[in-house]
Amino acid sequence: MSHSTPSDQAARDKAVDPTRSCIVQAPAGSGKTTLLVQRYLHLLCVAERPEEILAITFTRKAAAEMKQRILMALEKDDAVAAAVRKRDQDANWGIRQNPNRLKVQTIDSFAMELATRLPRQESVAGLKLLDSADHLYEGACRALFEQLSSDQPSAPFIAEFLAFVHNNATNATALLTQMLARRDQWLDFNNAFAIENAGSPEQIKGLLEQALADLREQVLYAAERPLSDEHKRTIQLIYAAVSSEEPEASVHSALAAVAPLLLTGKTLRKRIDKRAHPAFADKALRDRVKALLGALAEIDITEHFQNIKHLPPSTVDPAQSELLATVSLCLSLCAVALKDIFIEEGAIDFTELQIRATSGLRDEFGPTDLALYFDYRIHHLLVDEFQDTSRSQLHFFELLIEGWQADDSNTVFAVGDPMQSIYRFRDADVAIFAQCRDQGLGALPLEPLELVANFRSSNELVEWNNVLFHQLLPDHSVPRLGAVRFSAAEAAATAASVGDVVCRAYPHLDAELTGILAHIKALQDNNTSIGVLCRSRSHLQPLLGALTAADLNWRSTDIDLLADLPVIQDLMNLYRILKDPEHRLSWFSILRSPLVGLRLVQLQRLETVRDFVVELPGFATEIPALERLLAAVTWAQRHAFEFPLREVIEGLWLRLGGMDAYDDIALDHAMHWFDLLEELGSDAYEESALERAVERLFANSASDARIEVMTIHKAKGLEFDHVIVPFLHRGTRHDEAPLMLWQTDGRHLLVGAKSDPIHEWLNYEDKIRAANERKRLLYVACTRARNSLWLSYQSDDPDKASGMAEWIKDLAEYVHDTNNTASATHNPKAPLLTALSEDYHWTAPSMVTPTVGTDDVLPTDDLIGSRFEVALGHLVHKALAWLATTQTNAADLLPNRLESWSAQLDVDPADLPGLIQQAQQHLECVSSSQYGQWLLSDHESAQCEWAISGLDHQGQARNAIIDRYFVADQQRWIIDYKTATPNHESLSKEQFLQEQRERYGSQLERYRQLVTQLHFDDPLPIRAALYFTGLGELHEL
Repeated sequence: MSHSTPSDQAARDKAVDPTRSCIVQAPAGSGKTTLLVQRYLHLLCVAERPEEILAITFTRKAAAEMKQRILMALEKDDAVAAAVRKRDQDANWGIRQNPNRLKVQTIDSFAMELATRLPRQESVAGLKLLDSADHLYEGACRALFEQLSSDQPSAPFIAEFLAFVHNNATNATALLTQMLARRDQWLDFNNAFAIENAGSPEQIKGLLEQALADLREQVLYAAERPLSDEHKRTIQLIYAAVSSEEPEASVHSALAAVAPLLLTGKTLRKRIDKRAHPAFADKALRDRVKALLGALAEIDITEHFQNIKHLPPSTVDPAQSELLATVSLCLSLCAVALKDIFIEEGAIDFTELQIRATSGLRDEFGPTDLALYFDYRIHHLLVDEFQDTSRSQLHFFELLIEGWQADDSNTVFAVGDPMQSIYRFRDADVAIFAQCRDQGLGALPLEPLELVANFRSSNELVEWNNVLFHQLLPDHSVPRLGAVRFSAAEAAATAASVGDVVCRAYPHLDAELTGILAHIKALQDNNTSIGVLCRSRSHLQPLLGALTAADLNWRSTDIDLLADLPVIQDLMNLYRILKDPEHRLSWFSILRSPLVGLRLVQLQRLETVRDFVVELPGFATEIPALERLLAAVTWAQRHAFEFPLREVIEGLWLRLGGMDAYDDIALDHAMHWFDLLEELGSDAYEESALERAVERLFANSASDARIEVMTIHKAKGLEFDHVIVPFLHRGTRHDEAPLMLWQTDGRHLLVGAKSDPIHEWLNYEDKIRAANERKRLLYVACTRARNSLWLSYQSDDPDKASGMAEWIKDLAEYVHDTNNTASATHNPKAPLLTALSEDYHWTAPSMVTPTVGTDDVLPTDDLIGSRFEVALGHLVHKALAWLATTQTNAADLLPNRLESWSAQLDVDPADLPGLIQQAQQHLECVSSSQYGQWLLSDHESAQCEWAISGLDHQGQARNAIIDRYFVADQQRWIIDYKTATPNHESLSKEQFLQEQRERYGSQLERYRQLVTQLHFDDPLPIRAALYFTGLGELHEL
């Protein structure tokens, strides 16, 4: 597909100008990432240092892709890339050798870098970053309720709050927990309410009534704007008739009273009589009203009248302000309790990270030293996906660039597409894009630019989308309600298009599945990519079964939760058995699982068993599989506190035949679970922490199938040759409205607690925003397609409240029912429960314990590798950390300290002499090695067993322990000790070293990323290496 020069080329040229600050509206397929990359390259041409340019993206994938695209663009044969390469060489930047100098990050990773530089009491350095903190939120709620039994002044307020929720502590906890997760959005203004206005409902009442007056003015003005003078005069006359007021009453007063009378349900009245109002008994008045209704039907007024109808009263009842004061105070107390829990746990959540990073940029005296430091370091800010910015993130950006002016050399570049704003559930506010387009960011004006060229889709698809979404999206934006005006695209492709748009309405599920499968089979012949997109994961389940039954290979992205898979449930049950040997449900689940595979009749024989470890041996004669199970569990219990948890459970799983009981896909999922167990470290011993971690993971397929199945949200930023969007009749669940809702325009704050009229109004507006976002969600789905688009729904099961079928029903072809031949295609037979044979025997892998300087082979007790090996590693690591920390000669260690440490390992006493001997040999090898002496020297910033936290390249919270870290010769070094040595019978030394590099390369890269985040402003090269203590050799990765 070829492209001509787009009609928006002038806007694109302005967008990459490194002297301009601008905000760019870039619709789907317009080449937004390419534009960002070009902007970044042009900035590199003028920057003093690469670190002056900060690019913020809102997804981990986008950050990785953008950095890769920049590096690839540097290699191109064009003038800009050549200029950057020359500047890189002249300034000795070394970008291609050290790409971490390119500051392309998610907002979370940048906040982490900033927050590590805060003063000690607020710094996040060394704290655990939690992906989910619901359990801590619940702890904060418990701390709040515990104050009820005290004589603290807060107790009456808490009691009043509980009375408000009908003394239902569970419901109260759910409402407060929901608010705590979003506290970055409300904490500042809520504290003002709670602290400044607590005990002063009259003051709250005055503030709210000011906000209500402003709201009424906005809503009534919006309704007045489309009315003609004649319409206004008629409305004033109607108002005089129904209220006994003079016709000279203001238009706004008349509208407020008359608009609800002209509505029935959600539409304008078709008939008018005295049932609407007694005054309409007058024929002359009725005739005027009918004429007005006819005229109003010609203009877009119904939504405005609906808004007027739902407006809350202009005055605030004292009970409202008292309730709001109570709720505000309880929320503030909960937030304080949560901070205390963070301190106790040594952990924070992502919201706390953002709060601390933001507060670190400004205090009551103005910009902080940290803000001034970043103001000196950063001169150019680029923000991708700006349409999905939240209010708290906007505030963060404003503080970051505080003081930047139009006439200085600092620039801001924001790019996004309001028509693709679909992340309200993450507090994204599409109104921010329009606000910054009109008012700038902080004190810095932004030049608005608009792109129109679509390089992705065929001419037919672009035109079809233009027609549909011109009807669905308004001509004018209403930022407060999340309504985004439609902006037409222009197809940049000059080649002939392939495919078309198909809209189908089916009578039921079987018919829709049959149609989809036939469509996919026809497309697969073309060897092209197919994206199947739905609003919700649950919507896709019938289709996944149908695809599998039809032998169509597919891969999913974040569809199946890892926790729902049988192999993971089996592993969790093994974990629970180790934690609690009396956990009956877990025992029976394992007995029925493929690992043991008892039949129902055998399970019934065990129905009376209470103490499984004690009683099961009595059944082993008649049920041989029990002997293998008990032997494996006994082994695991013996080593439960001796080795890391992963090694214990993986050893138990292997002994039960895990590698033979499941298919290859399930084994991949099992390895994912074991990796998680290792990453959690000591946290994995807490069952609730492990369960929370597992519940956040998905079982993504690694298949190379061309059919990709995902939600529309996950498809954002992707494209496919062919897109299928089925089940458009289905809606999604409606979440309960939060405890508190709020809205601010920068001048007034409108806040309502649950059930009061203000809250009801704000919830009404929120539903309008949700409906507007659903239209944008469909836009995102339709614009993923390059060549063809399929939309379908079932006409017998519409969800008119939240479905999308209503919007395409006039375009759809109705498919009549056939003989229902597909009824079995999406209901394949459930797989038979398989199990290992009763006489299954696990054979441990053949391994020789590595030795150093001796031909003796020490006894082993195979775990996954060698029990002895693990103990040796623990002992040598402990000794090296002590040597490096105390700077003591190795001779001082021998033999007393080694004997003391080895005794703590709970190793078989008969093995201790051999263990100590080998540890001594490793340490002697280290001390006689030039590299070993250098590693243990007293270096700058040296650390041993350094615990570090941060975000990996995917934005996931990661915790790590680095064996040795230091700075030497202006380079940062990360060292990972390895006690393994080559077994020359199976591997040569070179093969062994290569195998170790491949095995630990990703781990060291993760360490490198975490260290980079901590020292993001200091571009010292970071080097990572494995040091083999038994060889005395350092091997850099």
